[in-house]
Amino acid sequence: MSSTILPLEPKKLKKLSDEELGAMLHLVKGNTSLPTPAFPHPPAIGRDGNAPMASRLRAIQQYIKSLEYNHTGTSYYKLRRDRGLQHVILTAKEIVREALPIQCVEAVFVATHLTTGMADLLRIPISFKSTADGNTYRHIVLAVRYGDKWGALGISRRDSLMWKDLQFSSLAELIKNFEKSYAACLHELVKVYFGLPFLHESVYSDTPIKWRAVKLSLGSRPWDELSTLMRKFEREAPAMAEYLIRAGELPADWSASFEAPSPKKATRKGKKGKRRGGGSKSPSKGGKGKSATKAASSDEAAAEAGDDDEAEADDEADETDGAGDSDAAPNAAAATADSDSDSDGGGPTPATPTRPTPSTRPKGRLLGV
Repeated sequence: MSSTILPLEPKKLKKLSDEELGAMLHLVKGNTSLPTPAFPHPPAIGRDGNAPMASRLRAIQQYIKSLEYNHTGTSYYKLRRDRGLQHVILTAKEIVREALPIQCVEAVFVATHLTTGMADLLRIPISFKSTADGNTYRHIVLAVRYGDKWGALGISRRDSLMWKDLQFSSLAELIKNFEKSYAACLHELVKVYFGLPFLHESVYSDTPIKWRAVKLSLGSRPWDELSTLMRKFEREAPAMAEYLIRAGELPADWSASFEAPSPKKATRKGKKGKRRGGGSKSPSKGGKGKSATKAASSDEAAAEAGDDDEAEADDEADETDGAGDSDAAPNAAAATADSDSDSDGGGPTPATPTRPTPSTRPKGRLLGV
């Protein structure tokens, strides 16, 4: 096999046999004329308080992009999103040390690490669920706020779905821009999940991060109402993050205050009466009738709760942006980066679904960035 066949197009490379790939790998390893790949280094100005914040964030984004997007379908790192901020930082340091290609969750880890210590910077993980051609796709970025301006850090196969400069006056304006970016990729953005802020003083915390504290379905309510809820989240999220560190859990009714009211089901009232031929009333006091009624009500409530849990588990699928142009996906717990293949003209094709254990990874389709 001569060096004249290099480089090969990806389509031709996939058609090679294992023996041909092995021979090509041997050829590449034995080629001393190939240049040494550049090793990306994190920006020196990452925490320099003298540089403008916009410049520091732009340098961090350039570094994240220099790590390159991982198209292999396999994550190089063990990502645990059921852990605390300490795990995020330690994993991010490993990513910086190894400098291997990454996907969107790894990018959020790295962005969180490199912005730690920028006390005036608010950092919130935001996850997206989009649809295209009947398929569902996931993605995650790190939203940042400095002063009264919002932006975002991340990585994707589409430039419009990662970096956002500090130019948006509100969180709702940032989300609206992402919605337009998805539309430009022929995707419909259907749900947005807001995590609690990453507190700078909690860098050694083991308290599990709330990656999805609030869920908003974009088509469920008018945009003005959604914007009001996002403003409420902006105001209350930092305090809720501190509350979570102290108490270990959120107030029971806080996340529920963002949910759309469920339509009430019409109920049919049964008529009381006598049994045919007997004349005695149906047992209703202290007997089997009351117990049976309670048992039936409990069974119905349990069935409805089970349906809700299943729907939520489906929503908690692994993260990817899905509006990219290439293939396959890795995974991290409780929602990880993933990817799949697609053609130049359409959305990605979903990868084979996996069955993660409910205790660590909610079930859902692994899809591609």
